[in-house]
Amino acid sequence: MSAEFQEQIYRHTTASATRSWRERRGRYLLEGTRCKDCGAIHYPRRTVCSTCNSRNLEPFKHPTTGTIVMANICWQATGVHFGYGENIPRISTVIRLDDGATILAEVADTDIPKIVEGARVEMVLKKLHRESNSTWMYGYKFVVVD
Repeated sequence: MSAEFQEQIYRHTTASATRSWRERRGRYLLEGTRCKDCGAIHYPRRTVCSTCNSRNLEPFKHPTTGTIVMANICWQATGVHFGYGENIPRISTVIRLDDGATILAEVADTDIPKIVEGARVEMVLKKLHRESNSTWMYGYKFVVVD
C-alpha cells in the first residue's frame, strides 16, 4: 500500500504462492511434457502437442546437462545511478539438452572465455531475484563443466 493509494496495488512481478507451487517442477527439476502419440518432447510443459495437436501428454523430466548452442553477453550496470557503478555480465545462452530439447537460460559462476559454442553445461539452482514482498525467487541457471 502507499499513502496515495489505500488499496493494495497488484503487481505482475509479485510472487504468487499458488503459481509458484504449480510451476515448481518445471522451475526446479526441468520437467516438461512428452506426447504419448508422436513422442515429441516440450519444455516448458504444454497441454497440447505442437507436432500432432494431441492432448495425450505425460510429464517428462528433462536431463540437467547439455551443450551451448549460442551465447550472448549483455553488460548490466549496477549502483544507485545506472552507468556509474560496476558493470556485471549477464550471459544468456541457448542450450540444447541431452534429449534434444532447446531452452533459453543464463550461465553463472563461469569465466567468460569458457562460454563458447559446444561447451558442456550442467543445471544448478540459484536465486533469480527478490520479489516485492521480500521473498526470493529461485530457479535454474547453468554452469560450464570441464
